[in-house]
Amino acid sequence: RESEIVAQGGRMGAVTIATNMAGRGTDILLGGNSEFMARLKLREYLFPAVVKQDSSQGIKSFKASDSVFPVELSQGVIDAAKAAVEAATLTWGERAIPELEAEEKLSFACEKAATEDPVMLSLRSVFEAMVAEYSLVCTEERNKVK
Repeated sequence: RESEIVAQGGRMGAVTIATNMAGRGTDILLGGNSEFMARLKLREYLFPAVVKQDSSQGIKSFKASDSVFPVELSQGVIDAAKAAVEAATLTWGERAIPELEAEEKLSFACEKAATEDPVMLSLRSVFEAMVAEYSLVCTEERNKVK
């Protein structure tokens, strides 16, 4: 949760304060961090479908705060995300992998490392489309706060 707050510190209207988040992979960027937003949004779609949960401890929500996202994604990107998650679920199993393994897979999908894995490529394509849509708003905000 703290990294969500820090990553959005550069958004228009946000108050940015110094923290001890250095070295934790969270960047404060003027206008907001579109890659961080896209990763969180993809996580919202992916994790409920593939992460194994202990029902005795209740069902964990992977939803980030709506205030993190400056704009609703287009229907085309939402549909692509759902299709990519469906492919991941078919490959990895429905609610079949530990959360840590899902985090590793998500991290790999959001990187630029070479892969021929069709599920990773599909998730990466969705991530890049999300980044592109969030970047439009972040760039506009960045230009206003400069």
